[in-house]
Amino acid sequence: MNQLLAEISEWQLEAKSEDNLRYFYHLNEVDLILQGKKNYLIGRKGTGKTAISEHIAKMGNGTAGIYTEKLSFNNFPFNELYELNNKKYTSPNQYITLWKYLIYSFICRMMLKNPKINSDVGDSLSLSYDIDPISGLRRIVEEWTSNEFEILEIGKKRISKSSSIPWIERVNILEDIITAHLDDSSYHVIFDGLDDD
Repeated sequence: MNQLLAEISEWQLEAKSEDNLRYFYHLNEVDLILQGKKNYLIGRKGTGKTAISEHIAKMGNGTAGIYTEKLSFNNFPFNELYELNNKKYTSPNQYITLWKYLIYSFICRMMLKNPKINSDVGDSLSLSYDIDPISGLRRIVEEWTSNEFEILEIGKKRISKSSSIPWIERVNILEDIITAHLDDSSYHVIFDGLDDD
């Protein structure tokens, strides 16, 4: 009993502070998410959403072909996102292009970590993306939607450099790259804290 109490006394209050791989109680929903059969995890505060997202994020180190990127929108300045709308669409669809751009950009970052991806594709993606840990989501969004963007086609033919293509038009370029060069690995972009706004 003393051993059990000593173990419990080490538990943390926040899921992100826990040794998630040690304490995580595996649910069938996690398998459904990893298989792409479920895409949303919705629940009340304290029901384990963050624990599940932390567990999936820690699985994504490239082993077993799983790559993950966790994005926390806690305390994110959503007003800056609201300024990045696509005026071609009416409300509430004017932000779809921005979310696609963010998702595709993070998939491209994860593709850079994948040794199965063609080296020419990796060289091309590395011009606009890197694999360094994210220091701040706000800074990354500002950087990616700025005028700096460069991608090379396979064979080193330049597609775009600097401010020649606005971020809205980059979505199709990234979609084509992902579609043409995606392998059998799984890529998961985990959004956390979207309920703050």
